[in-house]
Amino acid sequence: MVTVETISIVFTGLSISLAAFYYISTLRNAEKTRQREQIYLRFQSFDMPYMRALADVMPKDWTNLEEYTSLDPETRANHSFLLTRYQNIGLMLKEKMMDPDLLFQIFNPQFIMRLWEKSENGIKGNRETNNYPTYMDAFEYLYNETKKRYPDIITRGVM
Repeated sequence: MVTVETISIVFTGLSISLAAFYYISTLRNAEKTRQREQIYLRFQSFDMPYMRALADVMPKDWTNLEEYTSLDPETRANHSFLLTRYQNIGLMLKEKMMDPDLLFQIFNPQFIMRLWEKSENGIKGNRETNNYPTYMDAFEYLYNETKKRYPDIITRGVM
């Protein structure tokens, strides 16, 4: 026979289980919201300097140091700005401070891959010339992770 005490214990157990489930769900949502806010606040992904830098750098091509140094100083400064931005994003991704799914919803994978491919020879040359093997390593990590997720993206001709 079911007693009032048994029913009370069952309802108490259910209440505690529901409360725990609600608490865990709230924590997960809060973490995603915190990550999203961190990305927007830290990088302001669609701020005007970022958009101007993309518009300036992405259409231009260079294959060697001589061609790169012949670019106007503003383009080279914008290029450095973008390298630094993607280095920081790569560092956050590498340290698991950022959810990759969220990152690729905010930052265009084509732009990440295209900028690395434009800059790879210069970055690797800088590593060798200056004996700085970790130069832009987080950006390279970001590129490799992007390439794994989006192996079929075509980057030539993007902007």
